[in-house]
Amino acid sequence: AKICDDLVLGGYSDWFLPSTYELHLIDENLAQYGLGGFGLGSFNDSLYWSSTEVSANNAYFEMIIDGAYDWGGTSKTVSFSVRAVRAF
Repeated sequence: AKICDDLVLGGYSDWFLPSTYELHLIDENLAQYGLGGFGLGSFNDSLYWSSTEVSANNAYFEMIIDGAYDWGGTSKTVSFSVRAVRAF
């Protein structure tokens, strides 16, 4: 979350780590393999962290891999990708 919060890109500094629901919408609408995806956003087949917490030490992630949709919770010490977003 700190990586996204500290990000300054394109003159904008209001980036944040999306929730599991927001990541699911991104997957459906933008990712190459999403249900209605357009291949936008240069998504890698990967697991992406969300800002949705399970507990103080665990958070949810979204899997964006070959059209598969899955999510789960795991330790925040695990290395996954992040996708910074802005409100619009």
